[in-house]
Amino acid sequence: MNRDWNNKVRLILILLLGFNGISEAQSVKKDTILYNAAQNAKQFYVKAIGEQSGLYNGEEYNYYTGLEGVAYFKSKDFYSDGKIVYDGFLYEKVPLLYDLYKDKIISLLPNGFTKYSFVNEKVNSFDLYNHHFIRVDIKDMTKDILLQGGFFDQIYNGKCKILVKRTKISQETMGTQTLKKYFINKDIYYMVKDNIYSAFSGEKKLLTLFGDRKKELQQYLKDNKIKFNKDPENAMIKLATYYDSLFN
Repeated sequence: MNRDWNNKVRLILILLLGFNGISEAQSVKKDTILYNAAQNAKQFYVKAIGEQSGLYNGEEYNYYTGLEGVAYFKSKDFYSDGKIVYDGFLYEKVPLLYDLYKDKIISLLPNGFTKYSFVNEKVNSFDLYNHHFIRVDIKDMTKDILLQGGFFDQIYNGKCKILVKRTKISQETMGTQTLKKYFINKDIYYMVKDNIYSAFSGEKKLLTLFGDRKKELQQYLKDNKIKFNKDPENAMIKLATYYDSLFN
């Protein structure tokens, strides 16, 4: 089944189900109707063409050899049901793994054993283990701060945003007789404010990024006995939440 036919089927189903929903439920808000129609079309589409679905158009995926440890997010090497917005469609209960070393999202074909990776450029966002990841393009970033785009864990989304670039890198050590290679975690934190991405690595730098609210936030940490080093990400979320509350 070629891509043109695939796209035509999908478009026809969306249009048919969308107009049908609008005609039957005039009292429901238009955006809700269109959303539900699109989801119904997606489910029908996947069922109708099976493995030819737009969800299964990535490349076959092979795991690493010669590296110790687990390359996946949270070091879990088993699939977990997640959500993914792919090529404009929301798919739910999709078996997912997130390869932090290659920055690739992995799933299974319906046959239950063939692994494949999604096309990164078609992934808008995905949810896994109660974490919401978004894709950020290089053109969206300040060139002097971020070196590459990819998927970022959005741990806070408000007036300001806190994103985490979760990666795994390979490291080598010399054993008694052989060279060992293994994965280690490396997380890089970013504040996004006024569409400007700024990297930070600790409490001092983060407070500076809040600008003229720095002193108020320092007092907030002190009053609430929040120890940044004890649980950095929780502290980041609390600071960002309090920062937003200052504008309400």
